[in-house]
Amino acid sequence: NGLLKSVTHEGFSMKEYAVVDASGMVLTHSDPKAHPVMTAMQTGEDGTVWSGDTLKVTQTIVHPSDGRTLGHLMLSFDVSSIQDKLALLQREIIYAFLIASLVSVLLAFGISVRVSAPLRQLASTATRIGSGGIKTEAYAYAPKEVALLASSMQKADQTIVSDQLEIKKSNDLLQSILDHTPAVIFIKDRDGKYLLINQRFEQLFHISNDNIQGKTDSEIFDGGVAATLQ
Repeated sequence: NGLLKSVTHEGFSMKEYAVVDASGMVLTHSDPKAHPVMTAMQTGEDGTVWSGDTLKVTQTIVHPSDGRTLGHLMLSFDVSSIQDKLALLQREIIYAFLIASLVSVLLAFGISVRVSAPLRQLASTATRIGSGGIKTEAYAYAPKEVALLASSMQKADQTIVSDQLEIKKSNDLLQSILDHTPAVIFIKDRDGKYLLINQRFEQLFHISNDNIQGKTDSEIFDGGVAATLQ
């Protein structure tokens, strides 16, 4: 409980957690005053729901040997920082698209030979925005306007890469939280394909997070286990 309450990282934090038994009675809750032990609590369906600034994860805890339902784990995270970074990333992509469009228009109007070569190079550079490898040294002797465009592309490239790293850090933090939970936790999309699993799942079913992503239960397990997990 102390670990879950203390997890915070740049606006990404756990807002609430709860564990209830198979009959729907609270065993532990982050807000014991509002949800005392052994009071009834609705669990909802298993899965993950991202609504606004909140990510809610609900998972049934089953016995690893016979598949009996032991209870339910419910986690609620404040993901406002991820939402902000996704919005920023979207703006940067639009900005990069506008720059690439400007380059295409300039090429279409057939500007002078002195400018056309740097612009062709600039068009190629635009396709690499977000890769982290854009350099401006090649535009040192290009016309001022072209050099400014190259500098803008480099800034957009660096910003997008930085945002992607921050999003990865937030995703890694979520994975770390799930890996330190003793329960078996997995998240699927609407088609039943796995998005991620925690270490407890990997240990019990001998499959890695990388190998299970994008697959359904029937693609991985035999009929009995697949039916239980579905």
